[in-house]
Amino acid sequence: MSKKYGFTIIEVSLFLAITALLFVGITVGTQNSINQQRYADSVNSFADFLRNVYSQVSNPQSAGKGNSKQAIYGKMISFGQTHDLEGNTASGGQIFVYDIFGDVRGEYGDGDLRNQLKELGATVIAKKNGKNDSGLETSTYSLAGMSESYVPRWDSKIESTNGSEQTGTIVIVRNPFSGTITTLISDTTFQINEKLKPFLSGEQLVYSGGSCVSGNCSTIGAAMTALQTSLSNGWASYNSKEISLCVNPFGDSAKRQEIRIAKGARNSSGVSVIELDGSDNKCKK
Repeated sequence: MSKKYGFTIIEVSLFLAITALLFVGITVGTQNSINQQRYADSVNSFADFLRNVYSQVSNPQSAGKGNSKQAIYGKMISFGQTHDLEGNTASGGQIFVYDIFGDVRGEYGDGDLRNQLKELGATVIAKKNGKNDSGLETSTYSLAGMSESYVPRWDSKIESTNGSEQTGTIVIVRNPFSGTITTLISDTTFQINEKLKPFLSGEQLVYSGGSCVSGNCSTIGAAMTALQTSLSNGWASYNSKEISLCVNPFGDSAKRQEIRIAKGARNSSGVSVIELDGSDNKCKK
C-alpha cells in the first residue's frame, strides 16, 4: 500500500497566515512610502509656487511692446477667495495671483513705496472707456494683466500657525525707482473675483451726464473703490514682517510643515522650507 503525501490543515493555515502578514506588511509599507512622497510633493510644490512668484517679479515685463504706457510692478497673492477667475465658487484652498500694473511715467512721491505706486496708479483692475451706438459714454472693467491660480497638491491645506485656513493678501512688488523687491502683507482678503463677477463677460456700464444709467451701477462703485484702495491708499495697513505659512497634509496637524517668507525678502531665496521636526517649525503642534 503506497503512502500519500500532502499538507495538513495546520500547515496550510500557517502558510496562509504568514502570506497574509507579509502581504499586509508590504502593502502598508508601500502606502506609507506613497504618503511620504505625496507629503513631500505638497510641501515642495507650494514652496516652488511662492519662489516662482518672486522670480516673475524679479524679471519684470512691459505691459506691451514699444512705448508702452504701463508696466508690471509686481504680483498680488490672495488667500481665502470665495470665487474663481470665472466668477464660480472657488475650490477648497485655491490661491490666486494677479499682476499689479501701473503707469510707466509719473511722480515718484516722497520716496515711500506706497506713495510711489499710488502716484503711478498701481492696480489689478483695468477700466476701459468708450461710447455705444447712441453716443453715450461706457466703461468696461477687467483684470489689468495676467492672473493664475494654484491648488495645493494631494488635498493638503495651507493654514496659518494657529491652525485656521490661511486668508489675507501678500503683495510682492518692485520699487519703480530703485528696482528693489519689497514684500507686504495684509490680513484682509480682497474678494477680487467676486467683485468682478458681473463684468467678466464684458458687461458695459452706460453713463449719461456723468451718472451711471445702465448696468450694475450700484455694484461697481463700491467694488472699484475697495480694489483701488487696496493697492494705493490702503497700503498703509500693510506691515513688512516674516510670514509663516503651514502646509497641512491629509488633515494631519501633527505633520504641519512651515514655509517661511523671510522679513524683507527680495527674491526667491527668501522662501524656505523649515525642517519638520525642528524646534524652529512654527507650524508644529
